[in-house]
Amino acid sequence: MTVLAIGPLRSLLLSVLLIVVLTLLVVAFHRAEGNHASATFPGANGLILFLSTQDGDSDLYTMKPDGSNRIRLTHSRDLEQTPMWSPDGTKIAFSGHGSDIYVMNADGAEEVRLTHRQRFESFPAWSPDGTQIAYVLSIGPRTEVHIMRADGTDDRFFVAGRTPSWSPDGSSIAYDTDIAFHDVDEQHQHSQIFVRALD
Repeated sequence: MTVLAIGPLRSLLLSVLLIVVLTLLVVAFHRAEGNHASATFPGANGLILFLSTQDGDSDLYTMKPDGSNRIRLTHSRDLEQTPMWSPDGTKIAFSGHGSDIYVMNADGAEEVRLTHRQRFESFPAWSPDGTQIAYVLSIGPRTEVHIMRADGTDDRFFVAGRTPSWSPDGSSIAYDTDIAFHDVDEQHQHSQIFVRALD
């Protein structure tokens, strides 16, 4: 019985080659598909929620994990984005119609507008118990994380930052923000992640 020994360098080169080939296959598949979709994880109901331009507009869809039974949930010429399942999989929060945060049922029914500002709002994030939604409010170059009840009431400023994410117990929120620093008479910015407890 012959055992083929592969040296560390050859093993590394083969791994890199495999990664390159797989990347090229994925890119080729997406170009052939012609459908630019951004999916979220399957909700508690087992469906995958995703954003797609397959029908010409940027709308929200659901499908089964095997890709079957695609259902279009929104029918708007405005941009819908950053969809998020509620923890129990019965509701969807998203940024829609250009600027506001909306909530609708998992089948697209009973769409409700939660915010009413002339500002851009995005990245809704449900609290683990489904009673609150954190989101990002953009005011020019400044971004703020706000928190409101799931019905849109009690909207309040939380912290300057973006992309909120709740802790599993709902007691704190992680977010990121840009920090400015100087280096040889030049100003730079880099993003840092912070965690802040709810009041």
